[in-house]
Amino acid sequence: MAHEVETAYYADRPAWHGVGTVVHGARRWRDAMEIADALWTVEKQPAYARVPVLNEDGVGERYVAMPGRYAVVRTLPDGTPRILGDVGETWTPFQNEAAGVFLDSLIDSGDLRYESVVVLHGGRRIVLLARRPQDVTFGDGERIRPYIALVNSHDGTLALSVRNVMTRIVCANTLAVALGEQTPHQWSVRHTGSLSARITEARRTLELHDRHADAWTQQMRRLLDQPFSHEQFQTMTNELFPLDQREDRTRRDPNLKRRAELLANWSTTRTVPTGLRATRWGAFNIATEYLEHTQRLRGGSGPGAAERRFASAMFGQIHRQRQRVYQLLTR
Repeated sequence: MAHEVETAYYADRPAWHGVGTVVHGARRWRDAMEIADALWTVEKQPAYARVPVLNEDGVGERYVAMPGRYAVVRTLPDGTPRILGDVGETWTPFQNEAAGVFLDSLIDSGDLRYESVVVLHGGRRIVLLARRPQDVTFGDGERIRPYIALVNSHDGTLALSVRNVMTRIVCANTLAVALGEQTPHQWSVRHTGSLSARITEARRTLELHDRHADAWTQQMRRLLDQPFSHEQFQTMTNELFPLDQREDRTRRDPNLKRRAELLANWSTTRTVPTGLRATRWGAFNIATEYLEHTQRLRGGSGPGAAERRFASAMFGQIHRQRQRVYQLLTR
């Protein structure tokens, strides 16, 4: 399987997936994107279908325009066209440069520094991760690093989104979860119209990131104050990984192994102190640590495994599982 990360930039050290080009010191958006070789553009071109036709020599073929369908084309440095996706009439490309300008414009103070720029799936997706200047501290000196992440796609499968990402420094667990309608952690816009015209809307929805960060901190402090026994952790684990109850099942359910591994992480974790394991905060971190760093993913071995884990943590299986853990702990 091809590597999912094509090019990438990281400041000071690789992200938790452990790959990429590392430079000293976080950069502003343009420098970061240049280092990641991410300032290329895409074009929307009419799509054609190759159809058979009868002619004097027998059966031939010709190309027929597909009404309302377009190919998203990226031209590689050697001139080779790469088809990234198939889109409709109203789909508008949001170029990588415009995405960088857009994310930077959400923060008036101009204090964003970019720790990661990652080009995924041959250019079909790009992730920009910018760090806010102040870490969040609570509990016994627990430090959480707040980021703003932008995810853009060029294949028609995702809306452009800006989301809050909270990362636990000691183990690099991603703790981004939706807290509820009053504190949205993500804003998204479909690929139509002008991206620059959406800045005011994005600022209003995200509320400059701070409202979510404050609410997230308050919620995590509540989890820290609430006891959570090993028996409760086992119940949560069983709900997180339900078993297939079909009588005709012939293979061992993989969730049995996932259950055992997550339960084992309760005892073996090196990042959650013993005194905090029996809290909902401890359970949240024990679970996310397993989901992000240990859990076996489909296609999770061999070349590109770390990159696939990164993509899953941002917007795939791990992202959904993390949200489920939070729901189970706060219901």
